[in-house]
Amino acid sequence: GDPLAAYGGILAVNVPVDDAIAKRLVAEGTFLEVLVAPSYSESALETLRTRWNSLRILAVGEKEASSARKLDHRSVPGGLLVQDRDTMTPTPARWQHAAGPAPTAEQLDSAAFLEVVCKACLSNAVVVGGRDGRVPRVFGVGGGQVDRLNSCRIAVAKAGELARGGVAVSDAFFPFGDGPQVLIDAGVTMIVHPGGSKRDDETFEHCRRSGVTCMTTGTRHFRH
Repeated sequence: GDPLAAYGGILAVNVPVDDAIAKRLVAEGTFLEVLVAPSYSESALETLRTRWNSLRILAVGEKEASSARKLDHRSVPGGLLVQDRDTMTPTPARWQHAAGPAPTAEQLDSAAFLEVVCKACLSNAVVVGGRDGRVPRVFGVGGGQVDRLNSCRIAVAKAGELARGGVAVSDAFFPFGDGPQVLIDAGVTMIVHPGGSKRDDETFEHCRRSGVTCMTTGTRHFRH
């Protein structure tokens, strides 16, 4: 999702790595330092080791969903904050169509994937993405900012021309219409956010005026 930071990275895969996956990972222009997956085939290991002799290859095994940690802990002065983990999965069927054209099935599929990415980013998070062939992918991420407007600017700057025709997902509502306008100006065709701002109508109006689809999820992530 970031061509400037794609080198020397850590890649986690949630399926066993076979030879076909390994050959895709070692394609020209990639450089990984750590690879994490449930398991690896012998041919995959050979492919990976031939490409990089310094690659750290970690096999973590299959994880039982029921054994996953259910609480998050954060230290605060004088105590400890315990809260439920954000394990919610996207449910596009429950989203509200707030403005613009009706969403396509491909847009909703991309948005569901991008919401999973967005909730893992530091707030104020905005993720721009879309289709890469048959599958959704991330084009640009803006997060960890003190305002949502600059997160929008960063996300579209990272996405570049890929933003045109793409989908933008925000981890919380837009307090003003300026952030959505940045996304619209970059060519995004659908904006997804939780809704709930006193100025939601500003966002909806920007989308209606520009022919951009706007969906509200009713779920605020906002990870600090």
